[in-house]
Amino acid sequence: MWKHRVRLTLSGSQHNYERSCAVNNRDRCDDDGITAFQVSTGGIELRPFTSSPRYIEKRFSDTHGFLRLTLRTDGSFDWNFVPTTGEGTDEGTRPAPEPDN
Repeated sequence: MWKHRVRLTLSGSQHNYERSCAVNNRDRCDDDGITAFQVSTGGIELRPFTSSPRYIEKRFSDTHGFLRLTLRTDGSFDWNFVPTTGEGTDEGTRPAPEPDN
């Protein structure tokens, strides 16, 4: 994914919410990296976290809800976690990538 300049990944299965910084293929924050969302906060009982990777910027396991994304053709995007129960929130914007020279 790093080779092809993927900017966003979505996954679910952990029964909690987690967002990474833009991360490179060495698991380090990098403005040109991949922002990963792990969102599985609907329906079933939520679970605590079992690890603490250094590249995680936001996480919670006490709030049900859903992630709203606005994706733009220039590669920029906005995110907003909308809680349905609990207090966890997260929102932000990732700007468009710098053009290749």
